[in-house]
Amino acid sequence: MKKYQFKCQLLSDIVLTSVAATEGFHPSLDYIPGAKFLGIVARSNYNDLATNQHAILDMFHNGSVRFSDALPFVNGEKALRVPLSWQKAKGSTDDTIYLHHKLTDDIRQQLLKEGILQLKQERGGFFTPSSRKLLTFDQTFSLKSAYDQESRKSKDGQMFGYFALRAGSEWVFDVEDDTGEYLDTIRRVLEGKHRIGRSKSAEYGLIEISPLADVPEDPVHVVGSSLLIYAESNLCFYDAFGRTTAQPTAWQLTGLESASIDWRLSQVRSRNYQTWNTKRDNKDADRIIIERGSVFYTTLSVDQSLKPDFFARGIGTHRAEGFGKVRVNPDFLISDTYYLMQQYSKHEPEARPKLPVAVSSTPGDGDILAAIRQRYLRNRFPSRIEQEVQAFIKHHNPVFNGLTNSQWGTLRNYSKGLPNYEAFHTMVFHKENGFMYRGVSEKNWAIKNRRGLLEEFVKKLPPDSVLPFIVRLCNQMTKQRTDELPD
Repeated sequence: MKKYQFKCQLLSDIVLTSVAATEGFHPSLDYIPGAKFLGIVARSNYNDLATNQHAILDMFHNGSVRFSDALPFVNGEKALRVPLSWQKAKGSTDDTIYLHHKLTDDIRQQLLKEGILQLKQERGGFFTPSSRKLLTFDQTFSLKSAYDQESRKSKDGQMFGYFALRAGSEWVFDVEDDTGEYLDTIRRVLEGKHRIGRSKSAEYGLIEISPLADVPEDPVHVVGSSLLIYAESNLCFYDAFGRTTAQPTAWQLTGLESASIDWRLSQVRSRNYQTWNTKRDNKDADRIIIERGSVFYTTLSVDQSLKPDFFARGIGTHRAEGFGKVRVNPDFLISDTYYLMQQYSKHEPEARPKLPVAVSSTPGDGDILAAIRQRYLRNRFPSRIEQEVQAFIKHHNPVFNGLTNSQWGTLRNYSKGLPNYEAFHTMVFHKENGFMYRGVSEKNWAIKNRRGLLEEFVKKLPPDSVLPFIVRLCNQMTKQRTDELPD
């Protein structure tokens, strides 16, 4: 088997929703599905291989070639989803990680005596197994409007939002080839810039893929009388009636008929999985899948032994799209006591690349002074915004005093969800479709020419200061109204 590892860098925000609906607010996936990389190769090679059905089956359908999901790549290490078996004390600052499969009734009673009243499951975030970092990744949010082609303006009442993975972040994925025949072709197609996800014909979805020099060895599978099977990727299984299921058999998990699953000690989450096949311009059938991070606790008989390399190619179905990768008895689930001996520290990776100060190859006094001035202006920015807000409130507070908190809150959402001043001005101050010129808002903002006063004030501000100014102003005005309410 040949294996390549690739780095995927986001050159723009990308939107990867888990549902097919367009309207409303839908968080992006926190990983990049392997089906996206399979689709890039299929778009380039599928028609060229039309006469070679054997190659088409191997590369795209039967799992001989597998495109894994892309996971966060932090300081040269691939991050994994936090296992669902990890638990922490609710309402406590203690970072001890308790293991669900180790918590007997006696241990739970002991924890109660120690003042730990309740444990909560860790359901989100990533961690790095080697450096032992707990990672959190924030997503950007943008407010959008549907477009009416006939009237050539935004459609009334059809606002929606996009959550997106941040530009500048790095991700890593593998491509495995059991035949050893296709990886060179796949590598040539994948290298370079591509677009994936939703709204990729507009501002989203630009990525750049490059190969990595070193491919780490697969984790060693420690085998014993009990197996903790950790889902490194999503898993998909079918029952005897051809329907997807969230309750696989022990044979599907281990390859052994007489093995058994202890569901009481397992921690499994499932969801509905929707796909869109761009090649056929149509949906595939929805699937019930088991989410990555799930943990199965299986037991084996004394006389049982696993088949060699049973887990090497993954388990379950749809492995060509990145499903089926597991780790067996990994060290982050193994402990002699009921909690992990290893300590994991919190870490928030830098999502966007740092922009260096532009200096010449032979810096002089002018370059140094320019860098100092740039840092001074950056540090002074918050205080300058606060001064502008206080000046506005001082001169115009009586005029705006009648606005409700909901009106200020809506304006604040626009300022936080839009990328720049031009988009904000169009969405808020446009005389036909702007927020202040339609619906209930029109009447409220038209009183005493409130919208005109605010528009004229922000026009005098530098463009990069408008959105922070609006956010701070809305916060202050809602706080002021709350303070004025009677007890």
